[in-house]
Amino acid sequence: MTYFLLFYMIVYMGNAVYGTYIPVYFQSVGATPAQIGTLLSFGPLVAVLAQPLWGTVGDRAKTKNSVLALLLIGSGTIILFFPISSAFYYLLVMVCLFTFFQTSIFAISDAITLEELDKQKRWSFGGIRLGGTFGFAMMSIAFGYLAKMNINYLFPVFAAVMLVSLLLLTRFPKITGYQSAGNQMQVWVLFKNRKLMIYLPSILYCKLR
Repeated sequence: MTYFLLFYMIVYMGNAVYGTYIPVYFQSVGATPAQIGTLLSFGPLVAVLAQPLWGTVGDRAKTKNSVLALLLIGSGTIILFFPISSAFYYLLVMVCLFTFFQTSIFAISDAITLEELDKQKRWSFGGIRLGGTFGFAMMSIAFGYLAKMNINYLFPVFAAVMLVSLLLLTRFPKITGYQSAGNQMQVWVLFKNRKLMIYLPSILYCKLR
């Protein structure tokens, strides 16, 4: 489980780099406050649509590890295309494409980790997730020094973080998708859960605010 702890530390460093400093980049290329607000608001909207899709793909995939690998590669590759243009609509498309891959990394990671923890009783999810918090805090401070020199370092640093995360993922045990073996789950069953039906609209509302 040491690899899981290291993975969370590293992958959340990427979240610190992008989530904390992408508004600074938008400002540096001349985006207005209104444009920056629009760019940042589209990310959560795409995430709400993308996460159920990737969750379904993960359940039906031969292994969830392969889906997580695709998300890491996709987000690490797309981030490198951001500096090509500073045009508003170009950045808007990049944000949507990037978010489509990046925001589901954490949900799939948690699914893989929790399934493995069910077999490894000595570890707790809280301890592993704390590694992510530590990595986020450490990178938020460390990258600040790089950002002072050149904010464009954001893109290769994030890509490098995704690459290291991908290498750590290769050390994970394979976790099969729930429906990959022919197990079927009807989506409509979820709508019978009243707490879930209250929770989902609340999350959507918070993300869109």
